[in-house]
Amino acid sequence: MRRNICWLWSCWWLGSVLLGGLLLNAVRGDEPRSLAGASEPEWEYPLIQGAGGIRPLPRAAEPPRAGTAVVFDITRLEEPGKVVAGIDRMARLLNLYAAGGVDVRQARFALVLHGDATVAALGHDAFRRHTKVEQNPNLRLLAEFRKLGVEVYVCGQALAHKRFAHDDVAGELTVAVSAMNVLINKQQAGAAYLPFH
Repeated sequence: MRRNICWLWSCWWLGSVLLGGLLLNAVRGDEPRSLAGASEPEWEYPLIQGAGGIRPLPRAAEPPRAGTAVVFDITRLEEPGKVVAGIDRMARLLNLYAAGGVDVRQARFALVLHGDATVAALGHDAFRRHTKVEQNPNLRLLAEFRKLGVEVYVCGQALAHKRFAHDDVAGELTVAVSAMNVLINKQQAGAAYLPFH
């Protein structure tokens, strides 16, 4: 009997506390916070314009550092008429470095396209033939990456499997023996691995 009374008292007390908190919030006019009404942040593009937008966070932990080595493993293609997400992420990383005051040439960046993303390596004519999209939207970014010292590869094995000719590959890219070799070699040389599948 005593146990039941203690249990009932605990339930009443907990219910009173919860109801009191709800009433207090209602009186104060507090509403649950939601991202639904939040406005889109204004993205900045300190190095790569129009891609890889960032929000500078100068007081946040783990800022970019000189001497970093990274290899992007990019296989996913969402839509042929849009920039490949992994390529946009490379632009974001470069923008983060620029915003953090680190010259991207003081780091080692590489990316390799294979799988469905192989088509992003094609020049405009070949891209049009294979996708029916007028121009390859990735080539502008890949050319900018190369100018900044990023190593840009396409998997030679993926080209063969997809039946793309080496002559169809845009000049911004280097044909590698395989994506596997790029990923192994770069990681053995100390690069961090970032997959975009």
